[in-house]
Parts: sequence; C-alpha cells; structure tokens
Amino acid sequence: MKNSRLNATLFFVAGIAFLILVFYAHFQNPQWYLPAATSVHGLVTDHLFDITMWITLPVFVITQGLLFLFVFLYPHRDDKKADYYPNNHKLELIWTIVPAIVLTWLIVQGLQTWANIKSPAPADAEVIEVTAEQFAWNFRWSGKDGKFGRNKPELMKASTNPIGIDFDDSLSHDDITSKEIFIPVGKTVLFNIQAKDVIHSFYLPHFRVKMDAVPGMRTNFWMNPTMTSADKKEDVKRTTKGLKEVDERLYGQVSDETYKDANGNVIVEKGGIIKRAERDQNGNLVKSTDVVLRLSKAGIKKIMAYHDFNYVLACAELCGLGHYKMRAAITVVTQQEYDKWMSEQTPDFEYQ
Repeated sequence: MKNSRLNATLFFVAGIAFLILVFYAHFQNPQWYLPAATSVHGLVTDHLFDITMWITLPVFVITQGLLFLFVFLYPHRDDKKADYYPNNHKLELIWTIVPAIVLTWLIVQGLQTWANIKSPAPADAEVIEVTAEQFAWNFRWSGKDGKFGRNKPELMKASTNPIGIDFDDSLSHDDITSKEIFIPVGKTVLFNIQAKDVIHSFYLPHFRVKMDAVPGMRTNFWMNPTMTSADKKEDVKRTTKGLKEVDERLYGQVSDETYKDANGNVIVEKGGIIKRAERDQNGNLVKSTDVVLRLSKAGIKKIMAYHDFNYVLACAELCGLGHYKMRAAITVVTQQEYDKWMSEQTPDFEYQ
C-alpha cells in the first residue's frame, strides 16, 4: 500500500513537472518552430499547423493531466476493486464521432492545401533548373529565349561544365548558371530539381520548400516569395536588436555600434560581424582575432547587437561525408534588381 501511494505521488509530481517544463521551454524560446514563413503557401501551411496545434494542445494537456491526477487519486489498494463501464454506447459514440469529425476536417483542409501547392505552376513562372551533386548545388536560368538547352551526362566536367550543357544546341547559348539563387519577390518561381549522383533534398526553410533531388528523375516545386532579403534583414534587426551580454552567444551577430579598446584600436565596427578566432596557416587559433575575447579584455560587458540574416538553401538528406557543405545562398530582390542582375550575367556559351 505504501509503495503504491509513493509511486502514485512520484508519477503525479513527475507528470506535472513535465507539463510545466514543456510550457516553460516554449516561453523561454518562442522561436522553437521554423523561422517565420516568407512565401505565400508557407503562410497557409503555417496557419493550418497553428490550427492543428490549438486543437490538439488542449486535448493533450487535459488527457495527460487527468492521467497523472487519476494515478495519484486512485493508487492500488488491496481492499478496493476497480469499477468498469462496459457497453456505454453514449460515451463510445462521443469519443468516436467527435474526433472523427475534427480529424476529417483537418485532413480535408490539409488535402486542399497540398493540392494547391502541387498544382501546375502559373505559365509566367520564373523557371530555375536545380542540379544537386556531391557536394554542391548548380542553378541554371534559360535566358532571354525562355527555353533551356539540352544537357548530357557525358559532357559533365567538374570545373567547366558541371551539369553537362550541350553547347551544340542553340537553345543553350543564352543559358545562365550560378552557384547562388537570385529570385524576384512577389513572382512565382518554379524549381525543376534533379541530381547527378545520390539522393539530395532541396530545402528552403524560410519558404517552406522541401523536395528530394533524385538521380534519373525530375521533381519540381513552385513558390512565391513575399519578402526581399533586404526587408527580411531589417525585420530581423528590428526584432533582435538590443543590449547583449558579451559572451559566446554574441558570435555571428552584428554590432550596432563601433567599439574600441583603451588605446583607441577598433575591436568591431558598426555593422561588423562578431567573429570567432581565426586560424593561421598552421591551423592554430589567433586569439587576437576573437571579437568577444577582445571586448572582454577591454572591459566591455555589454554591446548593442542584433542577429544577422540570410536566406539559405540546405540539403536535408544525408548524402555523404561532405553533406555539411551543401548550402547555398538565396537572394530575394525586387523585379527591377532581378532584371538588372540577369542583364549583368554572361551566358556559359561565351566561355567556351
């Protein structure tokens, strides 16, 4: 009897502590989920996710809370026999029909959202060909004619023609390639995705895009970005800027002021990245290049800083030892800036 009461008490305390820690962790780190969506379909999927959470979260808290409470209130007793309620049709109907209605509604909403996401891209979409390989991303635009030239595996050369463009095909003469993605804001972008070697995964977390790149087949995904890189940088700056403690959490952030040591030497300039110590030619750390260490030595306890931001593409499929290298920058610009960038690019054909 004593052991049953002790176990029940411990289970109850542990359960309540677990629920408290779940909510505490959330409020300590509100950005526990993906970063804010910056694509049209991303806003829709996030809204659907939020609805699902608000429906299921109270159910989780109530059911788990009752579980812990009943274990505490009704531990095993030798003189007490449990009561059962078989064939309670009213109760069985309630806990069958209500969840079925809720789940059916969620499934229908999800299917409609997915159908919209996977519907054919608009005819005026900007098309970018994505080719993944170990361990890099290659991007191609069709140029002024709006048509891609052929590419052949036998023409692939790692340094000069990584995606095997066939320059005997006149359609390829204005094709443009890059190791970075440039896309216009507010316009649909269609990614045609393929792989040269193993399975990779084309993952754009800010845009809620994730599609496998599979050798021997072509997958695709289209989206419409809603915020330029410059606007997103300003938004992140506005929401994260503040007086920060000088410690290791500062690494990678941006200084909002210029800071100097007692001799007037600049430690970090306004707009400068707070960097870790660099390494010399022998691989040894050069402590004099560590911004946080220099700030500490100068007696500076706090500085004004904010988080840096860049849209990023990452491979979300373990593809080999160099998997960590498979990152690429994404720059979202205005249509005018995009047109200017395109006009400044030189087609690969001219390098042949």
